[in-house]
Amino acid sequence: MDKLARFLSKYPFIFPIILSIVSLAAIGWYIHKLAHNITELAATEDAAKYSTTVTQFRNFYSDRIIPNLKGEPGITITHDYLAKKGAVPFPATMSIDFSDMLSQQTGGAMVRVYSNYPWPWRKATGGAHDEFEKEALVALHDDPSKPFSELTTFNGKPALRYATAVVMKASCVACHNSDPDSPIKNWKVGDVRGVQEIILPLTEITQQSQRAVTQTLIIMVLITLAALFLLYLTLRGLRKSLRMSQEVAQKRNEMNIQLQTEIEERKKVEVQLEETNRNLEDRVKSRTQELDQKNMTLETTLTELKQTQQQMVAQEKMASLGQLSAGIAHEIKNPLNFVNNFAELSTELLEELRTLLEKPSTQMSDEDRNALNELLSDLKNNSDRINVHGKRADSIVRNMLDHSHATASEQQDTDLNMLLDEHVSLSYHGIRAQDNTFNVKIEKHYDSNLERVPVFPQEIGRVFLNIVNNALYATREKRKRIDHDFMPILSLTTEQTDTTVIIKIRDNGDGVPKAIVNRIFDPFFTTKPTGEGTGLGLSICYDIIANEHHGKIRVDSVEGEYAEFIITLNKRR
Repeated sequence: MDKLARFLSKYPFIFPIILSIVSLAAIGWYIHKLAHNITELAATEDAAKYSTTVTQFRNFYSDRIIPNLKGEPGITITHDYLAKKGAVPFPATMSIDFSDMLSQQTGGAMVRVYSNYPWPWRKATGGAHDEFEKEALVALHDDPSKPFSELTTFNGKPALRYATAVVMKASCVACHNSDPDSPIKNWKVGDVRGVQEIILPLTEITQQSQRAVTQTLIIMVLITLAALFLLYLTLRGLRKSLRMSQEVAQKRNEMNIQLQTEIEERKKVEVQLEETNRNLEDRVKSRTQELDQKNMTLETTLTELKQTQQQMVAQEKMASLGQLSAGIAHEIKNPLNFVNNFAELSTELLEELRTLLEKPSTQMSDEDRNALNELLSDLKNNSDRINVHGKRADSIVRNMLDHSHATASEQQDTDLNMLLDEHVSLSYHGIRAQDNTFNVKIEKHYDSNLERVPVFPQEIGRVFLNIVNNALYATREKRKRIDHDFMPILSLTTEQTDTTVIIKIRDNGDGVPKAIVNRIFDPFFTTKPTGEGTGLGLSICYDIIANEHHGKIRVDSVEGEYAEFIITLNKRR
């Protein structure tokens, strides 16, 4: 023990060196093991994705393509499709050929498909070739849901072999059991038909891993050597300090000089720190000025953006007003036709009345008197009709002027059934003016006892017009795309609860895709082609319902079948 103590006292750095070497060896082994595990994990994930892609392709071909080709004249489904004109391959043949092609084009990755029961024409290549493939067939037959993989050597190079079960589906069972060349004809759904194996070369990955491990070890060795060198210097300094402690009295003056030097150096450092602080303050001021300038630029940009948005909202409003013009012209034309026709009829009746009145009352027969009374009654009815349709034309013009206003004027207790009906008619005739071949079946389910609701009529009318325009556009586009025999249907429903009124507008167009259903009320979001929509219509509707009327608006849709907008308004504020 004394000898060991004297040896360590004489060579104190021997023990740290031994400890460092042992630590380096342990860390190197751990890093190598970790790199091996990471390589295996990454390769397994890549092989699993590769295998899933190939499987999905085979399933797509067997489930989508083959059923459509069966029974088609001139088309044969066979394994020997390349040698026959008008022939297509079996799903298994397609999978094997596709796998061979991938094996040639994916930089060394290989795909193998094999089975215990290969087709007659695959006897030589379709069975297990080595121990891994035999073990994979056994393991996947016992548990088809669990992949079978192994890091091994393939063709003299490191590789990951990843195998998954090929499980029989209903369409596969029917085909295999009915084919006369099938080696087994009693397959059932869920049986393991064979194995699909991905062979992923690991040469490059392994080399990269080894390079990383080597570089890490080199860096650690260098760090350790540097630490040992510093430790050596420290120990040597300590030994010198021990010797110097014996000479303290003799070297006190030297220490005072050294202390004075350190004080001077510290003062220099303090001066440098002060200068650094001043530079830092200057940089902070400069950066603050840059940020202020950028904030001003952002505020200007935001102001311009808000102005642009307001202009686009105004343009959207003018666009909807322009679309209204055709419908309003049609709506005004009807009452004006009534006014003109009944005015002409009244003129003729007045002529007949004048003729009857020219007769003396003593000479007027009962028949003439009855005719006179009928003429007076007809004139009164005509006048009433002229009055009604004149008021209707006046109402339409007033609504058109209200719609053109920039903001809502005042709230009114409004019959929403009538308001919805008017705007549906305007929208329908507007789209008919663009396409006179378009027709739509309008189904109305109005609550006849619907209470009047305090709203801004022109704003709610704009909401109805936007939603109905979108509904008619959707059904018209679906009719163009699918079949001219398709009948567009617009369903209108009003109902009420104790506190709310609910309006539902539903069409049988293509509906709203799930991917965008949460974005349709966003400003500037549109699915229409460029030039056919600004993306502000539904955004304005949401603002009118939610912000101006404190109501709710949402959409219920099934893609390809229908879209239904549901508006909920409070009966009282």
